[in-house]
Amino acid sequence: MKFSELVKTKPKAQWKKFNDLVSFKVEPLDNDSYQIGFNKYVRYLKAQDNKVLNLDVAENEMSEASVQCELFAKYILTDWKGITDEDGEEVEYSIDMAFQMLKSNTDVFLFVFEASNNLEADVNEEKNSTVKKSVTSTNTASKSGTKNQK
Repeated sequence: MKFSELVKTKPKAQWKKFNDLVSFKVEPLDNDSYQIGFNKYVRYLKAQDNKVLNLDVAENEMSEASVQCELFAKYILTDWKGITDEDGEEVEYSIDMAFQMLKSNTDVFLFVFEASNNLEADVNEEKNSTVKKSVTSTNTASKSGTKNQK
């Protein structure tokens, strides 16, 4: 088996069509920056859980949904096309605007999540297809080589 068949290919960001007008550029869910940010949040929560139970909410604390929206805006959703302002002018991507959109629009958040999660599956499917073609061509070459030897 070839080394390249054993090494997992990391998926790259891809444009995904949300509807006829809007597309989002989405990074894979397993990208390092997102994973590090999420792990920091989990460690923070565990540290807070080890303290005396305090149900007061500080002004700067965020819900898990808000944290996920912020992480997605920073590391998963990296650009967009087709989003316009009230005057029909194209709105340039920014982390702050992406955060606002993800937090206020569950459909967009779920779309970005699913598209990001599916990027790895797409890469694995493509790799398996390539491996199958490689094995098929190798088997065909071996069979034809055997026939020529007789």
